[in-house]
Amino acid sequence: MSDQYGKNKPDNLIWSLEHKTGGRVQTLSTEQLDYLQGIVGRQRLLSKTDDLRHWGRDWTDLYRDPKPSVILLPETSGEVQQIMAYCWQQGLTVVP
Repeated sequence: MSDQYGKNKPDNLIWSLEHKTGGRVQTLSTEQLDYLQGIVGRQRLLSKTDDLRHWGRDWTDLYRDPKPSVILLPETSGEVQQIMAYCWQQGLTVVP
């Protein structure tokens, strides 16, 4: 699988985040997005509608909704660890 930059990305490095409260998906706050961008960098935090549509579905194409709030493309286990710790602290759901 290639990303928009032509790099091959294993499926296990594609992370989508959803912030759920009472069963509803909510948009991440600016502060949350800034923090996550600080971990992975601007080029590896995807939030455009086309990116969310492309990266936010599974291989069967059966699960399209709800759309993810953001797609993160971590490159190291350290980045994954930071993302997971922050998401746990913030109550964000992570879907690999």
